[in-house]
This record gives sequence, C-alpha cells and structure tokens, in this order.
Amino acid sequence: MELVGALTVAVATLGILAAAATIISIIVIARRNRRPAAIDVIVREVELRAGSALVRLDDLIHDSEDELGFAIAQFGVADTAEFADAIRSAKQIAREAFALRQRLDDSIPDSERQRREWNRRIITLCESATEVLTEQKHDFDARRGREQDAPQDLQRVRALIEATRGRLQAPDVSAQAAPAALLADATAAANRAEELLGGRAPVGPVIREAEQSAARAARILDAAARAERDAAQATLDLNALIDELRASLVEAREVRDTHPEPDQRDAVNEAIAEVEAELAAADSAAASHGPRAAIDRLQRVGDRLNTALAGARSAERRLEQARAALTGAMRQAESHIAAAADYIAAHRGRVRTDARTRLAEAERQLALARDEADPVAALDAARRASTRAMDADALARYDTMQH
Repeated sequence: MELVGALTVAVATLGILAAAATIISIIVIARRNRRPAAIDVIVREVELRAGSALVRLDDLIHDSEDELGFAIAQFGVADTAEFADAIRSAKQIAREAFALRQRLDDSIPDSERQRREWNRRIITLCESATEVLTEQKHDFDARRGREQDAPQDLQRVRALIEATRGRLQAPDVSAQAAPAALLADATAAANRAEELLGGRAPVGPVIREAEQSAARAARILDAAARAERDAAQATLDLNALIDELRASLVEAREVRDTHPEPDQRDAVNEAIAEVEAELAAADSAAASHGPRAAIDRLQRVGDRLNTALAGARSAERRLEQARAALTGAMRQAESHIAAAADYIAAHRGRVRTDARTRLAEAERQLALARDEADPVAALDAARRASTRAMDADALARYDTMQH
C-alpha cells in the first residue's frame, strides 16, 4: 500500500508546483494569517475541538458521497434520494462552518469572545450535520450488508473492477501503477468473497472492501484524466495570455512615451520591464512547473501593468480588459480548486483544518465570481479563488509531509 500512496501522490501532483514552492507557500500563508501569540487556554481548547469536528465532517461527507455512489448502483436513484438530500444538507452546513473558520483565520483580529462563540457555533453545526449523515450512512450500511444479496453484490463489484481495469489501457492515462495495485487488491478481496459465499462467515464486509478499492482506483484515473485535460487547456490559456500581454505592451509603451507625468511614465516603464522578463521566462517556467504556474506568474505582472495603466485608461477600457481576462481567470481558479480537492480527497484523514478551510473559501470565491455581474469584481473574486486554492494545496501537502 506504500506504493499505492506514493503513486497516488504522483498522479495528483501533475502540473503542480515543486516541493520547494510548497514550503515557500506555507511561509507566505503563515505570514498572511499571523495571529497574536497569547490565546486564552479555553479559547484554544474550543478551537481545537472545532477544527477536529470540521475535519471529521469533511471526511464523513467524502465517505458518504462514495457510499451514495455504491448505494445508487445497488438500489437506484429513487431509493437513495433521502441519502442524497442529507449529503446536500450536510455540505451546505459545512460551507457555513468553513466560512466561520475562514473569518477566524483571516488577518482581522477577533476578540476572545468572538473566537469562543464562533468556534462553538462551528462545533454545533458539525455535530448536527454529522448526526444526520451518520444515521443515513448506518441505514445504508445495514441495507447493503444483507447477506442474501451477496451474490448479486459481488457480481456488480466484479463488473466495476473490470470496467475500471479497462480504463488502464486508455491512451490518456499517464500513471497506471497506483490504480493497477488497487484493482489487484479489489480482485483479491472479490476472490475471498467468492470463497465465503454460502458459508457461515459474513461476506458483506469483504465485498465492501473490494468495492472501495475499485472505487479508489477509479478516482485516481478520474483525477489523472482531469489533470491531462487541464494541462492541454492550460497550454491554450498560456498562449492566449501571452498574446494578450504582448498587445498590452504595445499600449503600455505608447503611454510610457507620451504621458505628460514623469511618475506615471516611470511606473509604466517598470511594469513593462517586469512583463517582458516574465514573457521571456514563460517557456522555461511552463516546462519546469507546468503551464498553470507560468500563467500565475504572468497574471501577477499583468495585474501590475494594468494597475500602472489604470490612470491612463478609460472606465470602458478597464471593463473590456476585465472581461477579456475573466474567462481565463475562472478556468485557472477551477483548475487550482480541482487539483487541491483531488489531493485532499486522496489523503483524507491526513489533511488538517487549515487546508480544508482554504479550499472551502476558494469554492465560495469562485461561486461569487460566477454570480457577479461586474467583470472587475468577478475577476477579483476569481483571482482570490485561485490564491486560496493554491494555499489549500500547499497546506495539504505540508500536512501529508508531516505524517
């Protein structure tokens, strides 16, 4: 299983920054969220309880979603509707709890009273969602564990194993060893279940073991396929951003050469130099860390160039620039969120609260960007979503390095 764990990480990290960049990100996050050193002991105790409750609920939601998929395959959509509703309700409650946690983690100081009340509210929210999900999960565990259904369940699991094994031959799968190992475990468990059929020993738990291993293999293949699709789209996005920045440089050079104010000309000239340097390094950055990393670097210098040009641009021109950048920024945020979510889901139980909180905040900011009519505000929200998702990914990797 150590091989499986290592290779799972390899698949999930396709196109992600190197470990050194992760450590740097941790330092940046720590500085951005620096807290007072002295915290009341009671507040700290409640905070730890709230963090543990959030982690348990988040893992339970992931486990329940897996269980729902298995239950739908066995009982159908209609008979699992109540379970699906419970999961949706729990996810909504989790979003509220994570939003409170984000408020506690942001740079705005909170009083000890606020910290106690908000953490207690988080605990209450998590307990209510956990109770509903646990009750539903236990019910389906009992229904799915009926021994008289074992032959049909085993047949269904074997079909899942074979269907997933068929995907190993797909040309777009770049890393196959981890899912292959999981499928070997699933097959071994299915064979043990076959031997137990008709005997006195319970066979349901062994079938469930096979099912879970096959499902984990399928998730790894899904993540790998998503990462490959994203890498192809990222290359297109990178080329489009390079073209956009080159066009902006033409405008910027004109402003630099004609603007009447020396300070404005100097600011624009400095921003031009930064963009030119990043454009020259774009190919090597993409080759070293992936096109999404190169896009992040180019967006940062592009933002500084836009800020320098803001005084010389009309309001309509600023809106046009935001509209042009928004589609790429949304895709960038979605990519970073998907990468962080895949990594956290693959390492559930080992990732602590901070990473999960950043991911929840990234998802919230992305939802705001989608609902925002003002392209400038939407672009800002999409960029915040990317930043929070990258924070989540860095913190999650740091957590797994500690285990």
